[in-house]
Amino acid sequence: MIFKYKRWYSVILGSFMLSVIAGSFCALALAAPSKTLIRGAALIFTMDSTIGTGELGIIENADILLDKDKIAQVGKNLQESGAQVVDATGKIVMPGFVDVHNHLWQSLIRGCGTDKNLIGWLDACVFPLFNPDITLTETEAYAGVRLSTLDLINTGVTTTVDWSHAFTPQFVRGNIRALSDSGLRLCSLILVPLILPA
Repeated sequence: MIFKYKRWYSVILGSFMLSVIAGSFCALALAAPSKTLIRGAALIFTMDSTIGTGELGIIENADILLDKDKIAQVGKNLQESGAQVVDATGKIVMPGFVDVHNHLWQSLIRGCGTDKNLIGWLDACVFPLFNPDITLTETEAYAGVRLSTLDLINTGVTTTVDWSHAFTPQFVRGNIRALSDSGLRLCSLILVPLILPA
């Protein structure tokens, strides 16, 4: 089956627009006060049994004070003037999830080859991208990976391992730049094929 590049143009363009819009919100977040007080969380999982109860170190109805990117204090009824206050009433606060296997660029081919087995899917959706005439550009790779990183952040993932492909040097640059711009903790593995598909 021949990869229908033009069919994916609207998906790629939409992904790029979403990443641009989301990027503007990141700039607003970076301008926020240096201290943040998470107030009134129903449960806090400290992961430290010496701070809370049980193996997960659970504290009920408590607060967390953040100073920039560090946890400054955990406890009940914390006070900090000038801190941005986040109402966590009824919420659970816990460490971020770690995703150890992802192919973030593949948000651009969601829905492709859903009726195929693995080999059929690779033949229809992945291997054609090694063709320099239809491979993704740096901008398209950036947009797809940023879309996926926003999806990870939205679901509570703070650390990821991205298993990517080296379709072209431009693709790799877009992929790495998107990962770097995401703010996630990450490990990037670039897969270079030894034999290109025929």
